[in-house]
Order: sequence, then structure tokens, then C-alpha cells
Amino acid sequence: MIYSITQTINLTFSAAEVGCAGQAGEVDRLVYFFLEGLPALENQFRHIFRPHRIRPTISGIFCHQTPRVEPQPSAKLAQQSCELGDLLFLITYGRRLYNNYLGNAFLVQAKQDARSVRGTLQECLYETADSFLYRSPGGLAGQYRNLTDCPYALWYWDFTDRVWWSELPYRWSTGGLCARRHIYPQAEWPFSLVLADLICGVVGRRVRASHGTNQQDWSRIVDDMIRHTAKSTFRRQNAYISRNREPLRGEDAIRAVGATGAADVPFLIRSSFGHIFKIFDPELHEIGMKLEYLSEHFDEEKFKKEQHERFRAADEGSISEPPRLGNERPDIPEGGDGGCSFVIMDFSLG
Repeated sequence: MIYSITQTINLTFSAAEVGCAGQAGEVDRLVYFFLEGLPALENQFRHIFRPHRIRPTISGIFCHQTPRVEPQPSAKLAQQSCELGDLLFLITYGRRLYNNYLGNAFLVQAKQDARSVRGTLQECLYETADSFLYRSPGGLAGQYRNLTDCPYALWYWDFTDRVWWSELPYRWSTGGLCARRHIYPQAEWPFSLVLADLICGVVGRRVRASHGTNQQDWSRIVDDMIRHTAKSTFRRQNAYISRNREPLRGEDAIRAVGATGAADVPFLIRSSFGHIFKIFDPELHEIGMKLEYLSEHFDEEKFKKEQHERFRAADEGSISEPPRLGNERPDIPEGGDGGCSFVIMDFSLG
């Protein structure tokens, strides 16, 4: 399992380097990992777990933006808000655990170099803040959330680590660093090992099923990101849905996300939510079934025509260089719905 994750990161990050104009940025690598890596990882997991009669399914939504929050207590820094995170990973097991827990989750902030957070508001949020206030998206703005119960749930995903191999020119071996450093003190471990530990329940934080709006803890934060992002997809007329079909590759993967800062940046959806959201509650199960319907009736050619400016160079044989998204995540417009990227890995019996 660790080897499969390592190889998936290696191949997709290498593809991003080739497919982008200039050095691929943080967002570029996340897009390639999401669109090309998740199908490959699911296929490998199914081979690994088939003898044990366990069926892995990987679903998720990728959006170019991320919620912005204000850490509490307020830091004495010029910047007033920062990104909540780049990618939430949630592991589920085909049903609720003890009729209450959904599974295990952590949130990662992807960085070209994790040391770049030093002295920033992002460092304050991930390493010392005991709570935060949402500043965006509009549906969550002004709401308070508590961080005191999630010391193992906030991680940096460091993209800088390359390990030389004799058989290959190089291999990506990205690092995972627990922001609050209660485990693996002062050490950066291979991210593939950290993600495997999340699957096994060694790191991360358990997530309870939502029991109303009075919660302010880690479980509510996870629910915010999944529920709000899933709902936002229905207000987007330009979501790209990938399931049971050849995924977008190379330049098209980046073109589907759109130019940095565009107000109508598409959501990328890899959907098996009809099954997975049934574990949550009736509201999300209904949303999941609608996403399944959208997946079954998705028209890729229509999507490309509607996003003509993004795909025009490829369709017309232009020699213009592939686009590059870089490291910046555009702000969610004031009052906009936005969302947060997430991946759900479900391991069900049968």
C-alpha cells in the first residue's frame, strides 16, 4: 500500500513537471494527483485488497479555491486571514463505526517547501491557534470552530524532497510533517507512509457523524468542508466529472481547472458519492445520488465547448505552451460559495 502511494505521487508529480510551462507549482501537482493519481491509486488498492474481500473506492472534489480563516487568538501579523488547507483526506469503512463515527481524517497544507510557513499566519493556525473564525466562503463566514482536539489532524505536505535512485533519474519522495509535532517530533516522514497511517487509523483524528449545528470541533470542521463543497457543486455550471471514464490528462487536466483567479473556476469531481454519502446522513446521501446522476450524464465534449477559451489551444493545434497554475489559490469572491478540496477513501467489505 505504501509503495502504491509512493509510485502514484512519483508518476503524477513527474507528469506535472512535463505537462506545465516551466516548473510545476503546488496547485499543478495537486491537480495531476487528483485527476490522474486517484484512479491509479484506486486500481492498485483494489488489487491489494481483493484477496481480503475488501473493496476500496476513492472519491473527491477538487476546487481551486480554499476557505480563508482568522486564527484565534489573533496573531500580531499584518495578514488578517489565511488558507484553511489544501486537501482534506477522510477514510471511511463502508459504514459508521460504533454507530457514531464516520472514520478518520486529516487536513494538509501543500507547500513547495514547508519551511516557507515560518513566521506566517498559516504557521500560527496550524501550530498554535486554539480556534478560528471563517472569513470565507459566504455560507460559513463569521462562524467559530475549535482546534484544541486535533493535534494529529493538521499536516504539511512538503513537495521539496527528492531521493536519488540508481534505476531512475529521480524519484519524488514527498514529506509529511505533523504541524503540532506531538508525534514524529522534529521529523519529516514520507507522505506515503503518513497517508497509509491515516488509512490504518494511526494518525489523523476520528470524525463523528454530524449531530446538528451546535458542534464546533474537528468533526464539524470536516463536515463543513465536505457538505459545503458538495452543495456548491450544484451552483456550478462548469464542474468536470470524472468516474468510470478515461480521466483528463496532461494539458487538459490543467485547462479544466482554469486560469488562476478566474471567477468561474471549475470544480473537478471524482464521484462515487451515492455509496459513500449514505454513511453520513439523509441530506448528504441525497446530494450524493444527484452527483451520481450528474456523473452518469456528464458530456465531456459539451464541457470543453463551454470552456472553449481554456481548451482552444489544444483543440486547434496551437503550439502555445501548456498553462501553469503555480502556487497561488484565488480568493473566494465576497459572498461566494467556493469550497475546499477533499478526498474520501472508502474501504468496504465485499
